[in-house]
Amino acid sequence: RPNSFVIITANRVLHCNADTPEEMHHWITLLQRSKGDTRVEGQEFIVRGWLHKEVKNNPKISSLKLKKRWFVLTHNSLDYYKSSEKNALKLGTLVLNSLCSVVPPDEKIFKETGNCL
Repeated sequence: RPNSFVIITANRVLHCNADTPEEMHHWITLLQRSKGDTRVEGQEFIVRGWLHKEVKNNPKISSLKLKKRWFVLTHNSLDYYKSSEKNALKLGTLVLNSLCSVVPPDEKIFKETGNCL
């Protein structure tokens, strides 16, 4: 998929898609920096915005669907919500530590196709 990247933790793998290549590279840069060692005084989050999360609709079928989610990157986690509303339901959290890695797209494949994999 165009503008996609993968976040790998000890417990799970999260496939994300941004709307533009610039947004994708911005998220990847901040995620790679964020693994618990960056501190910005007085700031509760580093960046927040919309991304598309790949989800499996049916465990029996291998097809994936994109769900638009509101993501908030903090100093040690990536949280995602159903909407950007202040009291929106938190759908999940990825803890970002030294065991976490962010996999950017293969540059050659990305330039040729716009796809990560």
